Amino acid sequence: MPKGIYDRAPRQKPLESRLFSKIEKQKDGCWFWTGAKSSFGYGTIYSGGPKSGGRKNIMAHRALWELRNGPIPDGKILLHSCDTPWCVNPEHLSLGTKAENSRDMVAKNRQRKGEGLPQSKLTPAQVEAIRNCTGITMAEIAAIAGISSGHVSEIKSRKTWASL
Repeated sequence: MPKGIYDRAPRQKPLESRLFSKIEKQKDGCWFWTGAKSSFGYGTIYSGGPKSGGRKNIMAHRALWELRNGPIPDGKILLHSCDTPWCVNPEHLSLGTKAENSRDMVAKNRQRKGEGLPQSKLTPAQVEAIRNCTGITMAEIAAIAGISSGHVSEIKSRKTWASL
């Protein structure tokens, strides 16, 4: 192989400078991540290299938190006060548990419901039609709607689709 660019590994900038090169500060205080993102919208960046055991993909907001505050304790996660997954501002992050994150999601009405759920087979209009349907059995309604009669019962008694 000829000498030149092929005879050594490329040098990688330090993680901190790579992190800050991919941040766009907003007027509202959020720091938007402009680099790669996960399927959930969280910023990602490669960390490490051949000398540190190889490259691995890490969450950008976690990397910035750890640069400023140290390691995240076991059993803890980072909660976003701004509810913006691509925000990496450590001032918008706090330590918490998964249970606290779930309570926050419900309190702010950010959980998926109804037809927003991946397993949902019905639309709100179909649910209303099922609730208003009279004169036929639940088994007949279920056959028409393509769901179980138990599901029809839960819809009519508002155990499911309670938000409608």
